[in-house]
Formats: sequence, structure tokens, C-alpha cells
Amino acid sequence: MPDPIMKTEIESRVEKFQKLIAAENLDGALIVHKMDIYYLSGTDQDANLWVPRKGEPLLLVRKSLARARMDSPLDHIAPFRGPSGPCHESHRP
Repeated sequence: MPDPIMKTEIESRVEKFQKLIAAENLDGALIVHKMDIYYLSGTDQDANLWVPRKGEPLLLVRKSLARARMDSPLDHIAPFRGPSGPCHESHRP
């Protein structure tokens, strides 16, 4: 479980990004670049991140779902079942 300082920092980063999304009149942004995912979620797992204009982001993990949940303070983390197939760890710990 991430420490409270990290949770506060990630929340602040997401809120700032959501203001930029709203300023551009977008519904949200799909983050695919690994460094941006790390910056906004706190994990470097193979994933994509959906950041809506309002509300909680959703981290969609391809590998090591359990590790992503340990790394990231985000509340919404789910397996990604995209074109490359299902997440390797589809069960919650």
C-alpha cells in the first residue's frame, strides 16, 4: 500500500491534469506513455490510464495486477482485456 504522502501527491497531479482536460473541453484522456502513467498513477506496470474530466481515474493493467495495486494509490485498478489479450493476473488478491 502506498504511503499517504504519495497518495496526496498523485491526487494533486491528477486534479491538475483534469483541469487541463476541462480547459480543452475534453471528456477525458487515455494515457499510454509509460512515464506519464507512472507520474499520474505511481506504478510502472504495463498499463493504460483513463483520466476523466471529473471523477476518479481508471488504471487498466496488462501485467502484474497485484503489483499495480501495491504500487498505486488509485482506487480504481482493473485488468486490461484489450487487443493483446487478458491480463495475466485477473483475480483480486
